[in-house]
Amino acid sequence: MDTQLKPGLHLSKKFNISENDLASTLQTSKVPFAATPSLIILMERVICEMISTHVPETYTSVSAEINIKHLIPVAAGDQVSCSVHLKFVEDTKLFF
Repeated sequence: MDTQLKPGLHLSKKFNISENDLASTLQTSKVPFAATPSLIILMERVICEMISTHVPETYTSVSAEINIKHLIPVAAGDQVSCSVHLKFVEDTKLFF
């Protein structure tokens, strides 16, 4: 894949957590804090925005592996920041 995607590319975005993002709303837990799937969606949105102008239109992307740790609980109304950093490119695989 011939693209402008090079290691070091990065993007940070801020998001407000809504009631729809909570584990209690998604019924993955009873706690009123951001659910892991909601946080993964935010990460993927930032990745898609970051690479969209660098990937040929004939290509698309899909996540193959994600590792995530919750450091603190995040409630509705809280703001989170997602920073994505492209570590390396291996053929058509992107590692963040």
